[in-house]
This record gives sequence, structure tokens and C-alpha cells, in this order.
Amino acid sequence: MGQLIAFARVGLTGGRRRASLSKPSWSGLHHNLTDGRRGMEPGDVTVLAGLAADALSCAATITV
Repeated sequence: MGQLIAFARVGLTGGRRRASLSKPSWSGLHHNLTDGRRGMEPGDVTVLAGLAADALSCAATITV
């Protein structure tokens, strides 16, 4: 299941082709668990970057 939890428009000037990204807040990964508490289940989270949703050129996976 995919879910958008954050996005940012990054302007590149002077011919730059790279930008630095920081991880989203961990609270953005919390959701309602089956017992009704807010929490986060362990697993992989994939961060995607690109010019548009149909033009993703970078991906990195982190384990929570």
C-alpha cells in the first residue's frame, strides 16, 4: 500500500542537478493500529523522488 506523507518542491539554480532531502518526521509514519492505539509497525519505507508522480527517477528504502 502506498501513501503520500510529505512532498516538497525543490528549485535547482545555476545548473545544479542534485538536491539534499531529509527524512520525513517519524510521526508522519504513525497510523491507527488494530487495537486503536497510534503507532508504527516495523517494516520497510520507500522514499521516492522525481519530477512528477509518473516520472520518478530516485528511490531509497529504509527499514523502520
